[in-house]
Amino acid sequence: MSEAAELLISQAVAREQLGAEFELMAQISRNDPLTGIANRRLWDESANAVLAEPRAQRAMVLSCDLDGLKAINDRYGHAAGDALIRATATLLTTCVRASDLVARLGGDEFAVLLLRDSDAKAAGLVRRRIRGAEQERS
Repeated sequence: MSEAAELLISQAVAREQLGAEFELMAQISRNDPLTGIANRRLWDESANAVLAEPRAQRAMVLSCDLDGLKAINDRYGHAAGDALIRATATLLTTCVRASDLVARLGGDEFAVLLLRDSDAKAAGLVRRRIRGAEQERS
């Protein structure tokens, strides 16, 4: 009887570890390793989920890229370019609501999915907030 109990406990522990590893892999597969923000996969999943809702909530998209990233990488090295990419991710995430999604789509391309019944006016406010934060940091 104790052998059977030990086997059941061992299986339960293994299932719990496997579940934790699965969750970790899911998180890793949806987040950009350099910045920690959403990556292209999570962006696509989120955008498709918004579009697939029967009563789709209103959403707006802001996109941006880093001008001159190649020149920074060439002149100062990729560590400096990576620092700029991380700083951009931080700037964007501090300028949006927790319910919005900031993603690095690849290279120097970023996008923000504004949710919760956003409209052009709300997107304009976020854009101005981003520009203001950008100017404060330059």
